[in-house]
Amino acid sequence: MSDEMINETNDYLDHDQLLAVLKAVKSGDFSLRIPVEETSGKGREVAETLNELIDLKTRIVAGVINTTKEIGLEGKLGGQIQIDGLEGIWKNMVDCLNMATFILSAQLRNIAEVAQAVANRDMTKKVSVDAEGEMLMVKETINNMVDQLAELELAIKRLTSSINN
Repeated sequence: MSDEMINETNDYLDHDQLLAVLKAVKSGDFSLRIPVEETSGKGREVAETLNELIDLKTRIVAGVINTTKEIGLEGKLGGQIQIDGLEGIWKNMVDCLNMATFILSAQLRNIAEVAQAVANRDMTKKVSVDAEGEMLMVKETINNMVDQLAELELAIKRLTSSINN
């Protein structure tokens, strides 16, 4: 048996299977894997690496879905995606998503504190978190509303006082 034939035997990977799995992953289907037991040599390394990548993407997607449900549907602010062993761009992506959920949660909590204070007739609290864009508009609108309610409350007190005197 020539060295070339031995190398071919030791480095087996079914290209049709590989292509099918890659196409599935490209379309967002992470259910397929390359059967590692049907590979050998470098082909086995490729299969194991691809399967590990699919497992990693599956964990990331599950983390994003769970955190989105927790925050968006269940109203639990502060949810964070927790995935061990992330590196590189995968870690950066999850860190960025976690930072976004942290900032949005802090902003919403501050708005809720102000709304609760207003409901309790305390017009001294204002939305104080840093905000940009649409969240800045919400912050300014709420703070403006609190100022107007405080002025209205003061006017009512003056009117009541003048009527009573």
